[in-house]
Amino acid sequence: MNQFIEYIANHHTTCYFISPHLDDAVFSAGGLIRLLSEQTSVTVINVFTKGGEKPYTLSTRAFLRQCRYTSFSKLLEDRIQEDKYVLSSIRVKVVNLKHEDALVRKKQYRSPFFTIIAQILPEVIHRYPLYRIHTISGKVSTDDNELQNTLTKQLTKLIDTSKPHIIFCPIGIGKHVDHVIVRDVCTKAFANVIYWADYPYNIRDEIDPMFAKQQNISLLGINYQVLSKKELILGYKSQIKPVFPDGKIPLVPEYFYMKESKAQSQYIFHI
Repeated sequence: MNQFIEYIANHHTTCYFISPHLDDAVFSAGGLIRLLSEQTSVTVINVFTKGGEKPYTLSTRAFLRQCRYTSFSKLLEDRIQEDKYVLSSIRVKVVNLKHEDALVRKKQYRSPFFTIIAQILPEVIHRYPLYRIHTISGKVSTDDNELQNTLTKQLTKLIDTSKPHIIFCPIGIGKHVDHVIVRDVCTKAFANVIYWADYPYNIRDEIDPMFAKQQNISLLGINYQVLSKKELILGYKSQIKPVFPDGKIPLVPEYFYMKESKAQSQYIFHI
């Protein structure tokens, strides 16, 4: 990874971390982000930072209880401030795109009948009604096609591809649909993409073998310098209890992946 950092610094390469939620980039790549911020310009672009309105599904209400909130919008407002505080402490720029989180995204078209039923059973109007069955299934709803098109336009407008740059995004371990959407959009829209192993999903889950095979993904590098990341993680106070129920934050190395052809031909830091 030292060669990686040196390459970026020497080429004045701007680094963009496309984070599905307001902690994903730091949780998964905070150690690397901190190192890079000392050498070059780093921007974190958070995608799903908007809270939806009631009625909430059972899964959403359970998540809010874990976070000790009753309003999803209020939770997102506070998470935005947490993220801003953490990233400003290491001189990282932040952009929030304000798309709704999968937990609160509702179907595009719903009849008046289902709108009434939703007051009793909110799941009927949500794109991902049940967390374990839908949200972490890896299967993106067709209702999110427009969202993906909009996100592609936003990212290509924000990122100046005429200058040296590298895009970092999740590889989708854990199959959270928001992570999969960001991964797929970045894969299609940009050439210089490096994928991070989604933490803490990567503690118990593996990379989707189909995606790895289709994209010819291989291990690019490992960052072992993660001790300093703990203080960054602790800055996301609202997420400590739901993500680490026992209060213990397991610090594991950060893993990064890239398409084999790109890694071999374009960069000197291939492992």
